[in-house]
Amino acid sequence: MNTRKHKDLDIVEEVVAAEQPVSERRTTLFFDEFLPVLAAIFEQHGGRLENHGTYCLATFPPGTTRAEILYRVRDPRFWITFPDGYRIQEDAMRSIEASRLRFLAADIPEHLHELCRSLGGGRRTETHKKLH
Repeated sequence: MNTRKHKDLDIVEEVVAAEQPVSERRTTLFFDEFLPVLAAIFEQHGGRLENHGTYCLATFPPGTTRAEILYRVRDPRFWITFPDGYRIQEDAMRSIEASRLRFLAADIPEHLHELCRSLGGGRRTETHKKLH
């Protein structure tokens, strides 16, 4: 087990064992307004994020790693670290065989934060509603 301090957050998380390589993850759908922004973030760091109708597919560049965060409350959580050091969090939701990806709020434009607040947390597509 090793301990690391996230460079952008004032927290320390413990991770289980060694980081493992990751090449792709199936994720829940993102709000329509968010997908182009998140896809652009992925592209900046060498990856791809694509809508496949009922899910999104996140493809990571070679050298990306994934490490579980302790302590597990219900479903496992992971840090995914791109080769350039950029990190996102993954919540693996076994109940629907998909993951939820979490990005740093600082990477999301303010107008999208406002949109979510105005919609009471965001608008979900019919498929997204079925997955939850």
